[in-house]
Amino acid sequence: MRVGGRLLCWPSLRALAVLGLTTVMVSLGAALAEAVAPGTYRGQTSQERRATLTVRSGNRFDFNIAVRQRCEGGGTVNGIIRNSRAARLRADGSFSYNERGRATIKGLGRGPFRIALSGRVTRRRASGHFTLRQSAAGVTCRSGRVTFRAPRR
Repeated sequence: MRVGGRLLCWPSLRALAVLGLTTVMVSLGAALAEAVAPGTYRGQTSQERRATLTVRSGNRFDFNIAVRQRCEGGGTVNGIIRNSRAARLRADGSFSYNERGRATIKGLGRGPFRIALSGRVTRRRASGHFTLRQSAAGVTCRSGRVTFRAPRR
């Protein structure tokens, strides 16, 4: 097609498809390049307790976080939460981990618990938040929403 003496070319569907695929591949390559290398992140929670995340190969990670829970009746319980199964990072470094099971509360006995943990890991730091709810002997203990921030060490 000519407009004002100039030849205008409309891209073919094949050219658009190749361009779109190239854009997707470049975006995917950038996302994969952002993947977090294995390493350890150590820091603190909003409760001023220790928080450690260890990224392993294959975008798996382990966490070990100290926590204080307030219990019905006014008591407090100190403990540590750890993942018992593989936790995975998404390609962008974000994660979400939920676990339910049974555990012991010192002085109260064994009962159900629920952990909900989410956040993000970058090359420089890991950060996020979690909640822990645990019950035993008719008493429920809760952490509330606890945040954590851990620079890479």
